[in-house]
Amino acid sequence: IRDRVGRALLKHEPDNLQLIGNTARSAFFGNQFEYFGELCDKWTALQGSLPPELQPLFDVHDKLAADWKTEQQLREREALNNELPRIAFELRNGSVIVELFEDQFPVVVNNLIWLIELEEKPFFEDIPFFFVLKHQFSVTGSRTEDGSEVRPLTYATSEQRARARQIFRGSVGLDIRRISGGAVVTPGCCFFQIPLPEMQDSTMVIGRVVEGMELIDSLQKTHELGEDLTPTAIEEAIPDRLVRVTVNRKPEGKQYQYIDVQAQLRQPTVDPLPDQNRNDDPDNPPNDQNQPNDQN
Repeated sequence: IRDRVGRALLKHEPDNLQLIGNTARSAFFGNQFEYFGELCDKWTALQGSLPPELQPLFDVHDKLAADWKTEQQLREREALNNELPRIAFELRNGSVIVELFEDQFPVVVNNLIWLIELEEKPFFEDIPFFFVLKHQFSVTGSRTEDGSEVRPLTYATSEQRARARQIFRGSVGLDIRRISGGAVVTPGCCFFQIPLPEMQDSTMVIGRVVEGMELIDSLQKTHELGEDLTPTAIEEAIPDRLVRVTVNRKPEGKQYQYIDVQAQLRQPTVDPLPDQNRNDDPDNPPNDQNQPNDQN
């Protein structure tokens, strides 16, 4: 909305630097990278150089613009097939619908849906959005109030990272944690409100919001950035809670059963878990000492 308002106002005040700067930032955060570049060129023509708040964004916008074109092509293809599974994050004031990139990350998506559909021990039920940095990203998917729980969902392999999709506004990723030198994907769901390419090493983008992004934008802030840009918890903040997650759509007749993590470990440099360590219980993840070394 701010981007559209800025475009309209700039027709009447084309040389208003404050308006140019605000509209440029809104364009960048809304995935409008080419328009952002045009506004930066206009600013430079008027002032000679970009201000400190725009220069870092300008430095990465060409790469993001190229990645966004690739992302749009992928989405067009996915829309034609219209077969990807969708899950619903139910909040008290509505639902956020997320489409999952099963074609690119079949093991990760399979195990995530398996976890969602557990009947005896629902994992995603009455848990907090424990980390919400306003206008940047929000995280849920831990049964501890501070997000300290680490529940390995599957391994993060170099093959998966080679297929990684960029982080844009509306992207949904799973948190990557390191345990004893190994990288594992967890159910920690990150909802991104702006492009954050610097978080690709710690997040695997496995889906995108197709409905309800305004609910993510309105979540209660739980953290804020200090002067040194370190996030600090807001003591008086009461986090919004996730009611539950349900499967909104999946291929007809398809059943999602837990896939042992060793099934995806194709690289010879990886030491897979022994068969006796298979564990389908979300309350008792695989023993830490058996995690493979990270091959990346």
